[in-house]
Amino acid sequence: MKRSRLAIKSVLSLNDSPWRWSAGIQAGLAMGFPIALFTLVGHQSLGLIASLGAFTALYCTNLRWIDQFKILPLIAMGFVVVSFLGVLCAFNIWLTLLCLTSVALVACLIILGLGIGSPGALMFVLVAAVSNYIASQGGFEFSALGVFIIPLLVAAGGFLSFLVVVLINRLPLTFFPRPANHVASRIAPEIRLDREKKEITIRVVVAVILAGLLAAFIQLERSYWVVIPVIAILQSTYSRRLVFIRAIHRFGGTVIGVFIFGSIAYWQPSGLALIGIIMFLQFAIEVVVARNYGLALVFITPVALTISTVGQQDGFWPIIQARVLDTLMGAVVALLVIVCGEWLKALRSFEGRKMSRQP
Repeated sequence: MKRSRLAIKSVLSLNDSPWRWSAGIQAGLAMGFPIALFTLVGHQSLGLIASLGAFTALYCTNLRWIDQFKILPLIAMGFVVVSFLGVLCAFNIWLTLLCLTSVALVACLIILGLGIGSPGALMFVLVAAVSNYIASQGGFEFSALGVFIIPLLVAAGGFLSFLVVVLINRLPLTFFPRPANHVASRIAPEIRLDREKKEITIRVVVAVILAGLLAAFIQLERSYWVVIPVIAILQSTYSRRLVFIRAIHRFGGTVIGVFIFGSIAYWQPSGLALIGIIMFLQFAIEVVVARNYGLALVFITPVALTISTVGQQDGFWPIIQARVLDTLMGAVVALLVIVCGEWLKALRSFEGRKMSRQP
């Protein structure tokens, strides 16, 4: 009973972490810059795709600018690679599942092994999945490259967001706080996985496979929406209790977030209005994510849905219903993996004690 009260309290309260104002400003500008440039030349929908590469600016926000300068280009290149893989596998559900599983495995190994930190492997899987889905919808006949223009747009977004990060860190902006601590040593020079990180990686990969198979079995159009909450719930912690709390945050924040997306879709903003909305949402995500993960999801969900539904004319209500159901299924899969994993460990421990007692 006490644990249940603590879980509910964690959902409704803010923890003691600081508001991340500088990270929010940087993320908002980095997300808005590529969309604004493409909007100026009359192709805002392409700018929304390019903004997938702008997730580059979400990483290494606590590092000195010189360390960001070394690491962020590698993050951006990683987004281009996973986007290309997503596009390459877009026309076969089993190749898509193999792609998302492989990206989840490699991203977890690298991000956890090097200690890069938040937002972890999730954004790489998200970029691969959204690129995959957009490619499967077609509509790129205007380009000689066809759907393979998508990873090029992601590359453009990554480059532009990197420019934003460099300019913010090098211009004498007195109102923009810099990281006080030099934490370059926190990034390991080589991939190192302890027992807990190995188990987190195994959990993520197993859950991604199960979620993908479930989505394929019931023939979901946006199967990746089942996979994304699985990774978000499992990637950040080894603790079973924290995983359950994160699942509650994920579902509750998503439910509220999809209705915000519905409001945006109903209004159908374009041009500067859409740019402003996305920049504000991305700013809000980074400011609040350390204080309350569920609150951050209220803003994350409409950003992800706005980008992934670019160019579609379908009604938004079916998207809202599907997103809530997909998130619930993903959360259930993640929790089942945790429960089954704990049961198997307890069973092995029991068998070990039983064997040790035998003469």
